[in-house]
Amino acid sequence: MGRIVKHEFGFEDTLDLYKAALRRLCEITIEKLARDYPTGDALDDLSELYLRAHLSELYDRVRDACGIQPIACPAKTIESFNAQLKLIVKHNPELAPIFKVASHELKSDVSQRFESYKRRVSDEYARDVYETLDRHQITSPIEQIFLLEWKLQRIEEKFSVELIPQATVGSRIGSFILDFLVRSKSDDRKNVRVGIELDGHEFHEKTKEQATRDKRRDRAITNSGVTVLHFSGSEIVSQTSKCIREVIDFLKLD
Repeated sequence: MGRIVKHEFGFEDTLDLYKAALRRLCEITIEKLARDYPTGDALDDLSELYLRAHLSELYDRVRDACGIQPIACPAKTIESFNAQLKLIVKHNPELAPIFKVASHELKSDVSQRFESYKRRVSDEYARDVYETLDRHQITSPIEQIFLLEWKLQRIEEKFSVELIPQATVGSRIGSFILDFLVRSKSDDRKNVRVGIELDGHEFHEKTKEQATRDKRRDRAITNSGVTVLHFSGSEIVSQTSKCIREVIDFLKLD
């Protein structure tokens, strides 16, 4: 039987070496994330959603490898429900007025009720969107994206306005169809109207004659009392909420 050779490099030294290696591995991973992932301002909505999902999956893999158990969701107890609400508000401060920490008098089935309410709100939103898409035959992706965000923010309810897709507007040189028309429901602002045109790739490929014709069209619509706001397809895809904010600001709805 061979003799076991005892190394001068002891076990504690080996352990320290692996600890240092693991710490460096974490540092390299964080450095790579900082280097390879763009900031939020440089991302379109779809890319941001993908990167959030990718980072979440990366975290889940590390968590599983370390044996860290996630909190049950939906929450099973009042204590865990309160903890989840605090975590939500911590990372989303703007939701603080909505998600208040439950009191000790809260019934034990509150989390199930909460999930039920979320599904109901989601179903109502989906029905509203699908009904509008079908009724007006909205097939353009950028128009659909604009409508999704508009409905999600409940702009019509908040500011007492009406959004009319594929609206026909008359002018001295004829009638034109706008992607969307927004008009106020208030009696003292019924004449306040703004048209919204979403310009896709074909907009940038127009000839000089087509561009001149479109400008004449916009002037005619403006003279009829409707100001036309144009947004590019890339703006709608990456900054939908900002575009809607511009419409609200233009109408002075705040």
